[in-house]
Amino acid sequence: MGDPQRATLAGSPAVVGLQDWPAAYLASPGVITSLHLTGRRSPPLSLSTALTSFSIGTEGCDLLLSRLVTPYVSAYHARLERTPGGLRVIDQGSKNGLFSSPTTGRVSALEVGAGGRFWLADVEVLALDAELEALRPALAACIGLDDEVRIDRALAWVGAGGPLALIGPPGTGAARLARQIHDTSARRASFFLELNRGPLPALDHGCGTVFVDLETVPLMAPAASILFASPPRVRAIVSATTERRVRTRLAQHRDQVSVIELVPLARRPHDVVPLLAAHWVNVLRSRRRVAELGAGVRHLAAHSWPGNLDELHQQAPRLLALLEHPTLRAAAQALGIRRQTLSGHLARLGLTITRQEGER
Repeated sequence: MGDPQRATLAGSPAVVGLQDWPAAYLASPGVITSLHLTGRRSPPLSLSTALTSFSIGTEGCDLLLSRLVTPYVSAYHARLERTPGGLRVIDQGSKNGLFSSPTTGRVSALEVGAGGRFWLADVEVLALDAELEALRPALAACIGLDDEVRIDRALAWVGAGGPLALIGPPGTGAARLARQIHDTSARRASFFLELNRGPLPALDHGCGTVFVDLETVPLMAPAASILFASPPRVRAIVSATTERRVRTRLAQHRDQVSVIELVPLARRPHDVVPLLAAHWVNVLRSRRRVAELGAGVRHLAAHSWPGNLDELHQQAPRLLALLEHPTLRAAAQALGIRRQTLSGHLARLGLTITRQEGER
C-alpha cells in the first residue's frame, strides 16, 4: 500500500476511513477483558483471557446478571465467542432479544469490538479491553468518582471513536484527559497533536488525534472540514468552558460531537480526599495517608478549589511534605521554596501552620 494522502489547509481535506490506512498507523484490536452494564450500578463482568467462549444470562451462566438489575434478561440469554477483532454475540432464543442499538430491531448475532456496545433486552452492555479499563479511573477523576452512570456513558462515547467535546472550567484536566483518551484508542500508534494556538498544521502520514482548545483557538472552516471529515481521518477532541461555546464555535459540526462534562471540585467536595490520596500513591509514590493531616482534612473538603484538579495536583506535594519533614522550614527546603511561600500556599487552603518545634 502506498503512503496515505496528505491533508493541508491549502487544499481539500483527504477523506479517508480508518480501514484505508496502513496497519502501522493503528493499534491492534484489544482483547476484550470486561463487560460493563452501562447506566446500571453493578460490578463489571470479567472475561478471562484464557477462555474463548462465555454464556451470559441470569441463571447457570459463566457471566451472571442479577434479576435485580433487570427482569427482562433470560436465564441463558446469549453466547459470546472470541474473534480476532473482539466478540461475536449470539442470541440463544431469548424472550426479549439481542440488539445492536435500542432503535433497531432484534438480531440473531452481532460483532462487537473494544469500546463497542450491544443490548441484551433493556440492558446496554459496553465491551472494554485493558486499555479502556485503564482509562476509567481517569474519566472518574474528571467526572466524579461515584458517578458510575456518567462514567460508563462517557466510556461508551470514547469507545465509539467519534469527535468529543470536553466541557468544564479551567483546571478540570481537559488536555490531560484528551491525551489519555488517545493513548487508549485504536489511534494510539499514530500522532497526538495539541492545538492551543495558531493554525492547524499540515497533517502528514498517520491517523491520530487532534485536541483543540476552543477558548484560545478560533477554529476556521478549512480546519474544521479536516477535523470533522466523514469518514474521519483524525479524531477531533475539543474543549471549552461551556457547551454553548462549543455549539457556537463548531457551527455546522456541532451535532457531530459527544459532550463529556468535566465536573469542578466545588460540586463534589467528597472527591477531594480520595483524589489527593490517589495522587500521592500513583504520582508521588508515597504510602502516607491523608488522614495523617489531622484537622487539616476538614479544610481540604471545605476549600472551593478554583483551580480544580490542576490546583489539587499543585498542592499535593506541599501537603505531603508537611508529613515527611519535621518542620515547616524543612518541608519548604525539600520543595525548593521559602518557608513563607509554603505557608502562603497552605493558607489558601485554610491551613494555618503554627511555628513548629525547632523553628525560630
